[in-house]
Amino acid sequence: MKHPMPINLMTTHEVEEQGWVAEARDMDGHLISTLAFRGDIPINENLRSLGEFIADYEDDGCVVQVFTGRLAKEFT
Repeated sequence: MKHPMPINLMTTHEVEEQGWVAEARDMDGHLISTLAFRGDIPINENLRSLGEFIADYEDDGCVVQVFTGRLAKEFT
């Protein structure tokens, strides 16, 4: 990534601490996208969006990290 913005340089730890459910990073480790669950839709819709997020970004050659601790909190 040429000239990454500060948001692209956030660490995985910082992203997880902010409450995101998943992140996608390019092959250089720059943050590309994050995903959060929406509280106003059923959990199965949130899980569907998580699956789409994973599939879309992995198809683009990104590394996707799902924060399982955060995901578990969504089910309790």
